[in-house]
Amino acid sequence: MLNIIEQCKQKQWSVVFACAAQASTHAVDLMALGVQIKEIALNDSEFDTWVQTMNPDIVIFDRFMTEEQYAWRVTHAAPHALKVLNTEDCHSLRSIRQKHLDEDKDVSSLDIALREAAAILRSDVTLVISDYEMRWLEAHFSVPASQMILAPLCMPMPHGADKHFTSSRHISFIGNFKHAPNWDAVLKLRSLWPAIRKRIGKTEECHIYGAYPPKKATELSNTATGFLVKGWVDSVEDAFTPYRVFAAPLQFGAGIKGKLIEATHYSTPSVTTAIGCQGIAEPKDWPGTIAVDDREFIDAVAQLYNDQHTWEQARDKAKILSQSQQVNTRRFSEVFDQLEGLHQHLDEHRKAHVLSRIVNHQTLKSHQYMSQWIEAKTKLAATQ
Repeated sequence: MLNIIEQCKQKQWSVVFACAAQASTHAVDLMALGVQIKEIALNDSEFDTWVQTMNPDIVIFDRFMTEEQYAWRVTHAAPHALKVLNTEDCHSLRSIRQKHLDEDKDVSSLDIALREAAAILRSDVTLVISDYEMRWLEAHFSVPASQMILAPLCMPMPHGADKHFTSSRHISFIGNFKHAPNWDAVLKLRSLWPAIRKRIGKTEECHIYGAYPPKKATELSNTATGFLVKGWVDSVEDAFTPYRVFAAPLQFGAGIKGKLIEATHYSTPSVTTAIGCQGIAEPKDWPGTIAVDDREFIDAVAQLYNDQHTWEQARDKAKILSQSQQVNTRRFSEVFDQLEGLHQHLDEHRKAHVLSRIVNHQTLKSHQYMSQWIEAKTKLAATQ
């Protein structure tokens, strides 16, 4: 979402960030970026009045749950606003993978999949992070290509010093602990760590970084085994630059894994899975190894860590892949030109998507009436 906000500011758009969540201690200072911040509440008709007064040209909903809560209000209060859904990644695809279901056959078995698909169809356009997810949505939910825009992950490339085998040491992983795929990867890495350490040396360590580490995570830290949960890190560079190998045994998830792109930016060879590399590069071009099972993962980490020639080849691939990712910066900026064009021809766009109008008509009412009932119930309880 930060990439979207920054790009909007680059286009000299006036940006208001409305949020019902509590402010986080690690939140980005949006006011420093020239962004106005508006605190909003769930099931509150004051939001309608505010939107009507502001009369926005474009409203971007961050994930489908936000669209469910507020899209019907925006439709009523600002009917001429372009409604954009930012998926970040397909939650339904991630959930299917987490439950070990067949992502080509079991789509309709999950409530979350139907909810997300409905939100996508209701929106004027949806930002999708990868070609794979665009094809998946089109194949399984009949989402028209004209209702989706590819918005690849755009990450600035740092200007760091060259990395060398002898000056790097230990293994790292980084990921927000609130994100289920990351926590699962931490547990998997911990289970593999004794076998890895046996191969690379008993004095080597594995360092785990990430925001919001719960007690169950910090309790995994053990100086005797060298598995250390470091938690929050002020600069993401510190989770990559000193380390010889980045290990990411991701077993489920969706979207593009920013942590693995960042590893390439800091010339850090990595070992991950097919889930981790999806949307970034093919296995043959990976700066390390795409492991298919635990044994291959352990072998690959050990090989990279111990063999300087293998490590240097992977580091050089990381540099090449990092450079190739910069094309996404140009693609991402073009997304906002497309949004401007859609807003200018919004009536024609909506007329061309009959299914979207049907879904809006049928489902927004249910969200509206539920929200209004909760609001009325809350006000009644406050008077008693």
